[in-house]
Amino acid sequence: MTLAIGVTLGAAPALGFYAWQGDDYAYTTNGGRNAEVCDWEADGNKIKAQYRRDGSDTIKNWWNELGDGSCYPTPEGRGINKMRVVEQRFAAPDVEGKWYYR
Repeated sequence: MTLAIGVTLGAAPALGFYAWQGDDYAYTTNGGRNAEVCDWEADGNKIKAQYRRDGSDTIKNWWNELGDGSCYPTPEGRGINKMRVVEQRFAAPDVEGKWYYR
């Protein structure tokens, strides 16, 4: 006896990715069209995500000014393909996380 099973697959959803700087991070959501910028260091410093979308060479900045223990979403747009987290420090150089790629 032979049993055949057919499976129809649609387009695979874009996998999300994370970018870190210390305990602060950003991650893509909504199929990679948004990012959440999360401040988890409880140090009083503001953070931002710097990111690039598909079809563009422009690096955009999105700040989380809500404070410690919060996440703040970017606007929806084309897929995010490059991202890092930057911590703004008072009277000291900003701390830039490494670039992460989709």
